[in-house]
Amino acid sequence: MTQATAKIVLDSISPDGIRLTTFQLRYWRPIHSELMTHRVFSRNAGSSRARPSQKIIDQVRDAPWGPIHWGSNKPGMQAGDELIGPQLENAQFAWKDAAYQAAECAALMLDQGVHKQIVNRLLEPFTYIDVLVSATEYANWFALRDHADAQPEIKELAQLMK
Repeated sequence: MTQATAKIVLDSISPDGIRLTTFQLRYWRPIHSELMTHRVFSRNAGSSRARPSQKIIDQVRDAPWGPIHWGSNKPGMQAGDELIGPQLENAQFAWKDAAYQAAECAALMLDQGVHKQIVNRLLEPFTYIDVLVSATEYANWFALRDHADAQPEIKELAQLMK
C-alpha cells in the first residue's frame, strides 16, 4: 500500500526560544482521528468533499491506500504477528477487491447524479488525507505514536515526522 509522507515546511524559533514546526503530511485517511486526539496541534486538513469524485475513484482503482501491516487477530488493541503466506495474500486481495468494489459503486452513484459529499465518503477507507500540522510541542505525540504499541500506520507517520 502507498506510504505516508512528512515534510517540514516551516521551522522557526521565537525570540523567547520557542520552536514552532509546521509539517505537510499525507497519510492513510482512517488514521486521521488518531492525529486529531492531540489537541496541542494546530491543523488544517483537506476535505474529501472538496476533491472531485472521479479523481478519487481513479486513485482508489489504481492505488488504494490501506494497511501497511497485516496483523493477526487477537484480543486487545494491538494486532498479533503479521500474517504470512496465503493468509496474507488473501487478506491483501480482499482489501484491494473491496477498494475496487467501492470505486465501482461510487462511479455508479456519480453517474446517477449523487453529490460528491456522499460519493467520496464511500471511498475514504482507501484514500489519503493531506494535512498541515503546526505545534510547539511534539513530545507527547512521539511518545505515544512512535511506540511499539501504536498502530503501524500512525507509527510510520510519527517516525517520518521525527
